Amino acid sequence: MGSHFNGDPRSRIPLPFAGRARGAGPDNIARLTQHMVDAGHVAQAEVEELKKEVNAVVEDAVQFALQSPEPTMEAAWAHLNCNRRLEVLI
Repeated sequence: MGSHFNGDPRSRIPLPFAGRARGAGPDNIARLTQHMVDAGHVAQAEVEELKKEVNAVVEDAVQFALQSPEPTMEAAWAHLNCNRRLEVLI
């Protein structure tokens, strides 16, 4: 894991997060879901239905992105700079 910027001392990276790869460690969503099922806040069938709905929305978004044309460089720069009104770039 890199520093915030090149001058940032690496000693500031919290140890539990240093070197953690994506997917490593506990799945907090699964743990929360299981806790909610165990506590009776939601039924397992509802969880499965919600997962199907979320997967469908994500799949639609992926297909939309894959079928969309690549942006022009002008459009990419316009979107990159659109919210940098108060930012100072050095």
